[in-house]
Amino acid sequence: MLFANEKLGFSLFLSGLLLVILEAYESFGSVAWVVISDRVFNGEHVIIIIVIVIISALSSSTLALLPEHTPFGFLVPIIAVFRFAVSGFYGIWMNLASELVPPEQAGISSRLRKTTCRNKG
Repeated sequence: MLFANEKLGFSLFLSGLLLVILEAYESFGSVAWVVISDRVFNGEHVIIIIVIVIISALSSSTLALLPEHTPFGFLVPIIAVFRFAVSGFYGIWMNLASELVPPEQAGISSRLRKTTCRNKG
């Protein structure tokens, strides 16, 4: 909200509205990517990761190239698509990490991934 208000020049109301919209898209995306992965791509998590990366790259590149005073109504769909895409990444990635190792090591692989991510931050 602070960035949208201070840097983009949106009112506090529009900044708060943007936050609500993005949270809704994040919630929807987290569930939607799992459903898409399981039902459309038959659990092929690598394909979904590639799709998420492509959508994220395109939407973030579009955002980076927008002029400074882009209207709110034009900005919201682009940010919403970006948020939708990146929200599903972690769940799919953790499933993929568990599937790439032998079944007896699935718990270890997810624990190591979490620890590695936490230590880098």
